[in-house]
Amino acid sequence: MTAVITAFVSLVAAIAAALITRSVMVSNHRQAWINGLREDLAAFFTAIDVVHFKMAALSQAADTGKLEEQQKARNDALLSYGKILMRLNMMEPLHQRLEACLESLLVIRNETVDQNALADAVLLARRILKQKWEVTKYGLFTPPITCLKRWWRGERTTNH
Repeated sequence: MTAVITAFVSLVAAIAAALITRSVMVSNHRQAWINGLREDLAAFFTAIDVVHFKMAALSQAADTGKLEEQQKARNDALLSYGKILMRLNMMEPLHQRLEACLESLLVIRNETVDQNALADAVLLARRILKQKWEVTKYGLFTPPITCLKRWWRGERTTNH
């Protein structure tokens, strides 16, 4: 009888260890995804600033070297944008909104970046990163824990 109990406990321990190992691996991959997205977003926002800075400099002096610098900055922004798109989930509404916000920043209307559009994109990116961090941190228990945290803070909306 004790051999059966020992075998059962060993089986349960092995299954628990396998589940914990899998959870750690998934968390590590999610954390790498979050870090990569954060780096790509920072590179994109920096490149957008550089594009507008180069545009302002180009309008003051008609230099072909400045034009090439501006084109390089635009290419950097497009590269970062493409990397971000590859990381986003096409089916998630927040990700779709972020894509639209970032795309609007690529459209250059004047020499200065639209600060409202930039702020909206940064805020949305921060929400997505926070949401993904919570999923990484809490795993299977993310929905009830985030709901409890919203309730504790007194927030009334459900789509935070």
